[in-house]
This record gives sequence, C-alpha cells and structure tokens, in this order.
Amino acid sequence: MALKLLTVAEVRRDFLPSLSEKRIYTLARERILPKGVVVRLGRKVFIDEAALVDFIKSGGAELAGGWRSEADGG
Repeated sequence: MALKLLTVAEVRRDFLPSLSEKRIYTLARERILPKGVVVRLGRKVFIDEAALVDFIKSGGAELAGGWRSEADGG
C-alpha cells in the first residue's frame, strides 16, 4: 500500500473542516495527533491519510480533564 501524505490544508478541507489550519498544527505539535499520523520532513508537517482515518475511526485521543486540556484550566 502506498503512503499518501496530506498537507494540513488538505486535512482541513477533506477531514476536519470545522478546525483552522492553525489548530491542526497545534494538535500535531502537542501530540494529540499521534506520531504515526504526523510526518515531519524537515520543517514541513504532513499527515498520513490512512493513519488519520484509523485515528478518527478509533475515536481519537482523549484529553486529560475531559473536554478541556490542562492548559485551558479544565
């Protein structure tokens, strides 16, 4: 199976339209999107499409403290 890497703009358009590109970068940086989903090539960030689909189907990662992250005071 061929690896298909998506840009953050493509992820937003096709998978997460309710999120901004900035928020998707934050999810990658804070490792809410796990390492297998996020692929870094130098300074560029890509998302492995198959891994993202698996991550979404599995329900994603739960933040500590429920809906709000610890940094949000939740």
